Amino acid sequence: MIAIRFGVEVRELVGVKTTPKGDIYVFPPYARTPIPLVDVHMSKHASGERHLRVRFNGKCHPTPETKMKLQPASNFSGVELVSHNPLFKGQFPILPPLGSNRGKIVELDANSAGFRDDFLAIRVYLVEPNKEHEIPTPIDVGPRIVHIEKGVRPWVAVEVFQEKPPS
Repeated sequence: MIAIRFGVEVRELVGVKTTPKGDIYVFPPYARTPIPLVDVHMSKHASGERHLRVRFNGKCHPTPETKMKLQPASNFSGVELVSHNPLFKGQFPILPPLGSNRGKIVELDANSAGFRDDFLAIRVYLVEPNKEHEIPTPIDVGPRIVHIEKGVRPWVAVEVFQEKPPS
């Protein structure tokens, strides 16, 4: 679970789960909480298939249009975007507090990076080891944090950023 500190609050931002066989799951922090009864995730499997899954009250809702064949884990190279999610101005306070979900927590400090109370973007990438310099820098980027988990293959990078403030 990736959490972010903004002001004095720490909130869960995005969940990332990997498996030994090379699958990755990216889900919003509310995806597995009892209310609402929703399970939404983007996944990329070792076979290279990436898709979105949506379940409400335990029932799967088909999303065939989201299926895409990408590089299989066995010969992955470069950098590949798995997920891109927004957080709109005013949404931070309603995110789950730290500890709402299980698993390892990585806390990012938005205060030190100069974030402001405004729209931010969250991207999750797969990264070939030692190729983190290939993670694209967004146009007109302002505050930006990139966290890289190097204990998995390929590496997983979580990028949180805002555009430059209006001048």
